[in-house]
Amino acid sequence: MFNAAADEQTSVADHLQDLLSDHSHDIRTGAKALLGLAAQVNTTDDAARFASVVSHVVGEESGNWDLARNLINSLEARFRQSVGVQGNLAVACYLSSHWVAGLEAESRAMAAARESALSVCVWVRLSAAHAFQGQQDWQSCFALLGPVLDLAQGVQAGSRHDSAIASIANNLATDLLDFEQRTAPHDDALERATLLSHRFWESAGSWIHHERAEYLLALTYNALHRFDEARRAATRALAIIDSHGDEPVDRAFINIELALACRELKRTEDFERARKNASDIAGTFEDPGLQQWFQSKYARVA
Repeated sequence: MFNAAADEQTSVADHLQDLLSDHSHDIRTGAKALLGLAAQVNTTDDAARFASVVSHVVGEESGNWDLARNLINSLEARFRQSVGVQGNLAVACYLSSHWVAGLEAESRAMAAARESALSVCVWVRLSAAHAFQGQQDWQSCFALLGPVLDLAQGVQAGSRHDSAIASIANNLATDLLDFEQRTAPHDDALERATLLSHRFWESAGSWIHHERAEYLLALTYNALHRFDEARRAATRALAIIDSHGDEPVDRAFINIELALACRELKRTEDFERARKNASDIAGTFEDPGLQQWFQSKYARVA
């Protein structure tokens, strides 16, 4: 429970995380305490973190978007110039069917972002589409997703919001990969989200983000049965690792995708080499959970 007299060095957002953990099984019971904690938020950084954590835990994980909207809305008047507060408020409004209020909050977030306004719009609407996807509300998801992916084509990378766009596009694509009943519209959205994530990680990411963006491309193109493109993406991912250091876990999983693509392309020697490389690296994994995850992916080329 939050203690207002606690060490001032601990941020309100940290207390929020503790409080959410205490009420992880019954968020509604903790609503009064959460609102009380919101009143303790005094800095822009804390306000943005508070809004982000509430959106993720109360909204996405607990599915209580009405409570998430009320909590973030309690900060709205004091932090009208906060992109994080207004952007997360917009998402919570959209997910709780308060469309006009969502548009108002989104407009405030864009105004606060100034020259990066379009990037913020893309981030907000991708976030809302992903949240609808998480609820299996595909109609609402695609109502947002197609237009925002079109909009994103005109957004130039280079703003401080690039990593947020790259990350949420990555999450959208990853969830679509896991969806077992994809149709042609799902496949189109999968490729476009993957390419958007790749483009923005090129601007905002480290070399690890770059190689993982290539890995996502390999996963995507294998899923779409475009195996030559998958092979090239996996090869680029491995080359990035070779140039910068080593990530054995990433290398093992990339080799699975390379092996799968090479098998379908009848590149037998390359297939056997990539499959062996993946298996040999995985033999060094000590974590049982990681081994299980690896085997679930490796089964496609075993």
